[in-house]
Amino acid sequence: MPANVLERLDGAFLAVWVTAVFTTLLSSYYLTSQSLMQLLRLQEPRIFTFFLLPFVFVLAMVPANIVKMYESVVSVGRIGLVLTTVYPGLLLLIAVLRKKGGSALGR
Repeated sequence: MPANVLERLDGAFLAVWVTAVFTTLLSSYYLTSQSLMQLLRLQEPRIFTFFLLPFVFVLAMVPANIVKMYESVVSVGRIGLVLTTVYPGLLLLIAVLRKKGGSALGR
């Protein structure tokens, strides 16, 4: 290609990747601290951010290499898929059996 256009795109790809990673991590971190705050019925979530940081660091250091990390990401993804499909189905089945359907079931 003229002027090595593709060689100069690595900076743009890196900027997009860093932005995507940090926004994902930040939203997950915020969701975790908010969930703990609501679970423990506290008013201030900032205290959890300091206590969560060592756990996040240790969790990041657990995989020995990139292959192990990829295997754990795949297994967590499969567990998440099962949870997001089986759990709502189970709740729907329980609601139908108890006849507590509501408008979501078309009644």
